Amino acid sequence: MVRHRLVSFPLLMRGILLVIGGFLFGMPVSGLADSDRLIPQYDVVLDVQKDHTLRVKETIRYDFGEKEFNQFSRDIPLEGISVDVQKATATDQENTRYTTKREDGTLLIDVKSGEEKFSGRHTFTVVYTVTGPLWYQANSLRSDTEYWQRGAFRHYEDFDEVYWNAIGDQWDAPVANSTVTVNLPNEVDVNSIKTSCYTGEQGSTKQKCTTQQNENTVTFTLDTTLQEAFFTVAVGFEKGVVAGVSSFEQTKYILIRRVLPGIVGVLFLALIGWLYYRAKNQYTLKRPIVRQYKPPQELRPAEVSRIYHQETKKDEFAATIVDLAVRGVIKIKEEEKDKFIGSEKIHKLELRDPDYRERDDLRAYETELLEKIFAQEHLEEEGDQPLVNMETLNKKHALAKHASDIQEQIYTDMNGEEYFRSKPQRIAGRWMALGAILAFVGAGVALGTSYLWWGVMLAIVGVGFFLFGNVVPKRTQAGADMYSQIEGYRQYVNVAEEERLEFQEKENIFFELLPYAMVLGVADKWGKAFEDVVTEPPEWYEGGHGTAAAAGGFSAG
Repeated sequence: MVRHRLVSFPLLMRGILLVIGGFLFGMPVSGLADSDRLIPQYDVVLDVQKDHTLRVKETIRYDFGEKEFNQFSRDIPLEGISVDVQKATATDQENTRYTTKREDGTLLIDVKSGEEKFSGRHTFTVVYTVTGPLWYQANSLRSDTEYWQRGAFRHYEDFDEVYWNAIGDQWDAPVANSTVTVNLPNEVDVNSIKTSCYTGEQGSTKQKCTTQQNENTVTFTLDTTLQEAFFTVAVGFEKGVVAGVSSFEQTKYILIRRVLPGIVGVLFLALIGWLYYRAKNQYTLKRPIVRQYKPPQELRPAEVSRIYHQETKKDEFAATIVDLAVRGVIKIKEEEKDKFIGSEKIHKLELRDPDYRERDDLRAYETELLEKIFAQEHLEEEGDQPLVNMETLNKKHALAKHASDIQEQIYTDMNGEEYFRSKPQRIAGRWMALGAILAFVGAGVALGTSYLWWGVMLAIVGVGFFLFGNVVPKRTQAGADMYSQIEGYRQYVNVAEEERLEFQEKENIFFELLPYAMVLGVADKWGKAFEDVVTEPPEWYEGGHGTAAAAGGFSAG
């Protein structure tokens, strides 16, 4: 496709003013084309070379109108082609020169005439040759044809074809008249020539054009005025005149474009598998996992959760609040709240130890959590002790606003460097970011270039790295050993109901270990194992109704 670009500061300013005016006053913004600008004649000559080269000569008669412009510009999109410019000049003006540059996949050709401006009618000639890399158009949902293409040439099974968008749809002036002349090599059998031309928007099948053949020359004449529309020509001819695609080239193409991406993709996926295996087995468990009747006592519930899951979990705060209640710092109150239909349970937290900051048994993150919960702006005027409604707290996002800081403090307090090779979220984030970038680039390559299978491969590998980031082990040897103890306790709780607990006579054990069961996802089974033993809520939980799981039903939201 070939399109046209004009550079004019007054035109640019006019466009800006039109856009601003359209936004401010609700007026529709029209195109920037001036009614006095016109392309009276646009002629293209295509010389087909037997070496896959297409020589293009464009003669453009352009009417600038009364305005003055610094330069005349031609933009040639380079998708699937390479362009070598031999000439670009204003034939009716002296001392013209041209410059070229590549920008965003487009070749920009600018024609200037010293200090002189362009206005009125001028004739421009642009000469260039077109080549291009080999690529294959397979039968797909978008196309029901198959062919090999190199530059402007398409190689079908039974014939070859030169296919060219002589005029693109980006012109800012109407094209009144146009001819496209295609000169085929003398060796082409005139009886093998097939022609077609199309006009209108991209993909249009309109044929407002006529065709005339004279021996090996085909001339297409535009029968309509083009306004932001294409004029496309196609000339088919016998195979063997223009160099075809050899078996070696086809095999090389298939290997590079289809087979190699698959091989590289398999190797990358194997690498991901090896990285996972290596990370998982770098720090192995020194002994088989055995059931533990208690979780590691030196760790708080939130710390157990962090080591077990290798990531932050929303249950950390709820379990920490229950643990603080078990240790006598706070009291959890359950109340019924009437609604239009029925009622709902709400939870309130009462501070039982106002001097909690002086306690030696609180971690820094536990103190910080209490400070955020019982901040002055959250307190209710009810009773002698500070009281907070969790429903109100959640609506204000009081904990959510400070969640990352508290979670960071958990890692610090538990001496996370002892249990993890790095911060779990940092390890996961690196791999997931790499995966997301690869998937994004792969999608762009697959959808925006002819390297479909390379793009698909990159996208699949990206998804693999993204998933790897979620599951890659992040523990040190000490972390693996601690995980073994935690998993032993989780397995014990998992079968506690069936085997009955030897600690059932100790009612306190249920509440002491409940926060740990919460973060390990086995609170329900823990409750069922004690339902015949624990019939009343503990003294730190007010409002339960006689089930062992009453306190375990608390949530921090």
